[in-house]
Amino acid sequence: MILWRASPEIVSVEIEPDPAAPGQRVSVVVVTTDARSVAGTLGREELRFDRAESSPNEQAWRAVHQLPRDAEPAEWTVTVTAGGAVAEEPFTVGAAGVSRITGFVVTPTSVDDGAEILTFTGRLATESAERVVAVQFRPEIDLAWRDVVFAEAGERGRFEARAQAMETGRWRARLRGTAPATSEEVRVFVARGLKRSRFVGYAVTPSTVSQGRAVTHTGRLQWEKSRNAAGKITKWRSPGTQPVSSEYGASRSSYARKAGGTTQSNGRFVISTPVSKSGYWKVTFGGAGGFGGAESGGRKVTAG
Repeated sequence: MILWRASPEIVSVEIEPDPAAPGQRVSVVVVTTDARSVAGTLGREELRFDRAESSPNEQAWRAVHQLPRDAEPAEWTVTVTAGGAVAEEPFTVGAAGVSRITGFVVTPTSVDDGAEILTFTGRLATESAERVVAVQFRPEIDLAWRDVVFAEAGERGRFEARAQAMETGRWRARLRGTAPATSEEVRVFVARGLKRSRFVGYAVTPSTVSQGRAVTHTGRLQWEKSRNAAGKITKWRSPGTQPVSSEYGASRSSYARKAGGTTQSNGRFVISTPVSKSGYWKVTFGGAGGFGGAESGGRKVTAG
């Protein structure tokens, strides 16, 4: 019997503090699925990652690195690899403004059906020009925060967004960039959650391409099949033919749909999209038949 092992996926990369001052110690936390080790670089320096925490479905890895005292104020990049998965996360070296997110409220906080819609409200006070707030979700048995929906703060800083309550977990609002801020967390209980979907082995090739030429998106969509008593998903299955989409964003905080495709009977997909400028790409699945939506990690493509 041939056993198929899922390819590692990089779920999230968080860098604290951001911005970081020259000479300051920077912490890089990476959350993965199905990874046995993680490697990375900060600029030209190697990062050493140790496993910090594990959950039934994910692994968290942490590296600490001290910036040079003469580090040039600019946008820097952390590059992380786990198996064949690669992720790049920018952060700023320099002075930060002051930002706060207050009064973050989620309604309702207890629902009976995973298809119910939640409403998020709050207020952003910031010295930064950035006004887009990411509403993030963390399932109870996972480690990574995932961007779910984005909201733009108005003149008085008020923002509002809506998203689906797929399973029990915690929600927060976060402003990133040159004046980061994070709200308090709010737990939402979902009595009958949707089953989990995920992408594995997602890749975009080539990573550098001439303007106007196409890149190819490949990977595999999977649906949860079974869990053990601890809540760990022990088996995944192929969903058959399902619609998936490729999305592009000039930054990781804002994506727009560019092309659609359909998975094969084994869940694999191939989507081709032309590239007009540098940015990030991901694939998404909207959910179906009692299974929630899924999105891959972002992959950077440079247009020459």
